[in-house]
Amino acid sequence: MSFDLSYIQKSREAIVETAQSMLDGRAGYIEGSRRICGLLDAARLEWLEPPFVMFVAIDSETDHVPVGKVRDRWHPDAKIKFAPEWADAEQYAKSHGEVACRQTILWLAEHPFDFPASS
Repeated sequence: MSFDLSYIQKSREAIVETAQSMLDGRAGYIEGSRRICGLLDAARLEWLEPPFVMFVAIDSETDHVPVGKVRDRWHPDAKIKFAPEWADAEQYAKSHGEVACRQTILWLAEHPFDFPASS
């Protein structure tokens, strides 16, 4: 099996950038977790291994919360109605995601070319 190491490296860099943007407050934890989940396969990382599994859990537990352009399309009254629920979901994501972001950045810095055995 051959790997495109450049593509894998760019995917891993995007994961680190996304994790850092969440820690810096430039991105929300729900949206950032979804982005990281979308990059895990390209980065050749296992979804169910720590620390990456936490992003999968956040995505799963908050999949009812619209973000980004999807949320922008919601009716203003609905946004007001659901704002408290969405804020609670974001707080949940942040409370679990901060540690996962730090661990992910460290793991990828320490293991830049590690691949799980099953990949």
